Amino acid sequence: MKRTAIVAILGACALGTTALAAVGITTLPTGWKIQGPEGAVATVGTLPTGVVVSRDGSQVFELESGHQKPALRVLDATTLKEIRSVPLSGAFGAPLRDPNGDGVWVSVAGTFQDAIAHVDTATGLVDKTVSLPIPFYPVAIARAPNGLIAVAGDLANRVAFVEPSLGIANATYDVGHHPAALVWTPNGRLYVADRGSNTVDVVGTRPNHIVVGSHPDALATDGKHVYVAVSDD
Repeated sequence: MKRTAIVAILGACALGTTALAAVGITTLPTGWKIQGPEGAVATVGTLPTGVVVSRDGSQVFELESGHQKPALRVLDATTLKEIRSVPLSGAFGAPLRDPNGDGVWVSVAGTFQDAIAHVDTATGLVDKTVSLPIPFYPVAIARAPNGLIAVAGDLANRVAFVEPSLGIANATYDVGHHPAALVWTPNGRLYVADRGSNTVDVVGTRPNHIVVGSHPDALATDGKHVYVAVSDD
């Protein structure tokens, strides 16, 4: 019973490919209680870093970045059974779905291979790759209202701007230390969380640094406000 509970809890955190039965409440050694998930549970490879749902809600695209061959998995959203898996060496972060389709852009990081890759989730083929400056180490991708894609480079302390239709990175912008997250607001303004400091950059404005808590690493917006998660405050 203990082994089943542990597997189910890990599956709930990861989303995955092997469906498991839901479990009851598990008491941890600390005394904390965890209630098992009510729906399907499954396991995937190591270090799942992001998921996005298809336009019609029928599939889930899950990206994993661990030592067991990084990959993008296409899962059935109801059962979490695997439909296909696409090996992606160096994949990292969360996939960015196309605005008018179910293809996704994925960060590809590593020695001499910094890029973003576009995956056709219907076929499992990588149909486009955009190279980035080296060293860069892309960790986050976000799309502007006009379709321009911004890519955060953890090692470069810069953001690259990619025009998807051209398939090139046509500009870069210096930001703070170790940019970790990006979000565009409806007015086309880009916010960048600098994980290595205590600031959020606002690209294209002066002054462009907003002081927040230590190590900001996630951003979200409701169109009127930008919300910042800080990991060490």
